[in-house]
Amino acid sequence: SGSIPYSLLTGTPAVAPDTFAIVTKTTTYAITTSDKVILNNHSAAISDTLPTAVGVRGKTFIIKDISGNALNNNISVLPRNSQTIDGASNYLINLNYGSVQVISDNSNWYILK
Repeated sequence: SGSIPYSLLTGTPAVAPDTFAIVTKTTTYAITTSDKVILNNHSAAISDTLPTAVGVRGKTFIIKDISGNALNNNISVLPRNSQTIDGASNYLINLNYGSVQVISDNSNWYILK
């Protein structure tokens, strides 16, 4: 009658829970499709290059400044080839502790807010 059986709450799930990779980087990085969250702990300007948006429709990435240095040492988020991020050739994280979340539509990347 609308309640979840206790056995479903305590047993092994039939489907494994979502897992994702959190990577911490100090220098320029080429993001892989197995990544999910990219934490930038940097002391100089860096770039994070997204994988191609083609073939990964619905894939999201979160890119974050954890150093508190993005105001003076920007993080450039770059798409591949002639792909774009919200129609632009790149996205700049230029606020300390700033972040961006992007999603693929199978052609380009779009910012989620």
